[in-house]
Amino acid sequence: TSYLSDICTFRSVSLVVDHGAYTPCGIAAHELGHNLGVRDHDGSGIAKNCPASKNCIMSPSSALIDQTNLEHSFQFSECSIDQIEKLLRAKDADHTNCLTKPRRVPQIHMFIKPLLATMPGEVTDVHAQCRELYGEKSFMCWCYLGKCVYDEKAPSGIDDCPYPDLPPPGANCNDARAITCKNPLFRNKCCQSCNKDFSKEKVCEDTSIKINGLLCKDLVSTYGQHSCSAGEVEQYCCKSCQDALSGNTCEDSSIRINDLGCQEFILRYGAQACATENIRTYCCSSCQSATQSSPSSVKSIRKTGSITVIQVSSSSLKSSCEDNAMIRISGMDCSGYVSLYLDQACRQPTIRQHCCGSCLPYD
Repeated sequence: TSYLSDICTFRSVSLVVDHGAYTPCGIAAHELGHNLGVRDHDGSGIAKNCPASKNCIMSPSSALIDQTNLEHSFQFSECSIDQIEKLLRAKDADHTNCLTKPRRVPQIHMFIKPLLATMPGEVTDVHAQCRELYGEKSFMCWCYLGKCVYDEKAPSGIDDCPYPDLPPPGANCNDARAITCKNPLFRNKCCQSCNKDFSKEKVCEDTSIKINGLLCKDLVSTYGQHSCSAGEVEQYCCKSCQDALSGNTCEDSSIRINDLGCQEFILRYGAQACATENIRTYCCSSCQSATQSSPSSVKSIRKTGSITVIQVSSSSLKSSCEDNAMIRISGMDCSGYVSLYLDQACRQPTIRQHCCGSCLPYD
């Protein structure tokens, strides 16, 4: 208990009962706040706009300190600070503010100062503090594989990760990867899984997330190595991007060119179609096969099930034959215009010149 707003008077004292385990420290700070001018607790009176649930020093009652209130438990709220400032300004106005006057250091300070060099936790360890608070059989619980054990039995661990994985909503700590552990929220909740040295292979691997509804391998296979130029794709699909950029993987994407799959398109128009970078990227496997075989003339047309295999001469394509992406014909790009008017469009020399790629099927 303490007198309210009686700092710098003969009643500037407080009475605090020591219940052990350093609990009086918070109580003493609370009572000092009253003595310095805090009349209303957080959440009431003129301090109603400062929630008591934040557990600041001047909350009406003290709650157990946890991650939700740790930031505030050792601070005065804004409402408390306003009340203290109001009293001190009044003391300044009537020249009774003793806190601004130099005073001779009392002898008691000389006795206490050496003791402050040792932190309380160095005198009384955490287990002794638990016993003082909860009884002789209490100890600090370290959770290991879901069991509460005394710390000597637990494996060594980092100081900021004494508890088991508690994954955030929608996450799984088994997904801990070098990249996911860089996320502060994931690392905080899955610190046990993240507390390891990732191998060189593990540092660069694909995550299990989906981008545009596709897993990493499918995404890079579908859109080619160009998709890796997007920062997030390269970050979350490290291995697939690394393989694509280094040439370790060479697969056809599932896109269709002029309504043809890669294999059918390359077999139809020959290896020279692969001179176009986009086609070479999206149809890597077919281009690789075509380049190695390099057919020089039409040899056969055969059907295998639903797949038509056409071997053609590579001379049917120019070495560089692409649509002019800058032009519009009746408001449409080359692909749209040619797909609408088919070979009739390509009979016009100007359109054939600017829409070379789209007109290839009608040569």
